[in-house]
Amino acid sequence: MRPQRLARVTQVSIIIPSDIASRMFLDRAHRAHRARGYGSGMNVLIVDDYRDFVEVFSQVAELYGHTAYVATSAAEAMHAAKIMRPDIVFLDIGLTDADGIEVCRFIRTLLPRRSSRIVAISGYADMERECDPALFDGFLLKPISMHAFEAWLK
Repeated sequence: MRPQRLARVTQVSIIIPSDIASRMFLDRAHRAHRARGYGSGMNVLIVDDYRDFVEVFSQVAELYGHTAYVATSAAEAMHAAKIMRPDIVFLDIGLTDADGIEVCRFIRTLLPRRSSRIVAISGYADMERECDPALFDGFLLKPISMHAFEAWLK
């Protein structure tokens, strides 16, 4: 009988700080999306008075290879639209400091419909009726699914 050899196994644990791990994940995901042909390099403006919302969705837009800008007030949104000339705007129509529909009208005076799209965002389904199709190109109901958001970025 031959003696059995025991395999030696070494287990290594690597602990990576969460901020570095997040960047590594986003970099890897960004490369994967670019390899699939996503990311036409659009300027994306995301407007919502809830900071966490704009941060998450701006990261998703950047993941797809776009340049994302955020605004958490009507004044910031109008200023950003003047400066950056976004290709697409995701606009909360229930901003706390102004009527999002009026913000949309202002942005439309700067950006003709053929050069940019504006998507209304609201937590209220009945607000879709308030969104004039002459102003808005679409409507997303909160909570927004990633698939619905991503569809506008392609």
